[in-house]
Amino acid sequence: MLRGLVGSKLVSCGTPHLLDGTRTAIGRAFIETDTAGVLCISSRLVNYDINGILEDFAVVTVSTGGVSDVSMANALGATFFDCANSIITDVGVIRTEFKREVAGESVKICECDLGIVISTEKGRMALFNASIWVNEIDFDAMSPGSILGETEGFDSELGDVWTSSTSIVNVNRDWE
Repeated sequence: MLRGLVGSKLVSCGTPHLLDGTRTAIGRAFIETDTAGVLCISSRLVNYDINGILEDFAVVTVSTGGVSDVSMANALGATFFDCANSIITDVGVIRTEFKREVAGESVKICECDLGIVISTEKGRMALFNASIWVNEIDFDAMSPGSILGETEGFDSELGDVWTSSTSIVNVNRDWE
């Protein structure tokens, strides 16, 4: 679905559930294009066991959407036109890897896909969870060459050190 966005014209991004006074969607956001239609990015909390502790973590999924999301967002004033009317040239998945230091060695604990970045002729748009703890999707217009900040993750304590690294995986390249 994400590969299908490349070559289409970005019409808008938005959400039927905007957090008041922000550019943050609660649970669900969309991307509207001229030829690929509407894609929804949904974030929900799912219970996972990390190191013997059950926690709720945000999980992002992509699905086809409908005009009802767009209509509702338009009615609520929750539609964004950053990079609108420009051709989508690339799409990437925002992936964060969490590592924990165990006995002096860094061990990969988990990897999360937390959103997407759309590159257009005018700039880039990111729709992503900035935290693994909440099901909120931020809309971030990015200038060319700008980078994403690190994802809010696990707190480090004495003897329990966590690190994270965020990368963008291009969907137009074959997986290795």
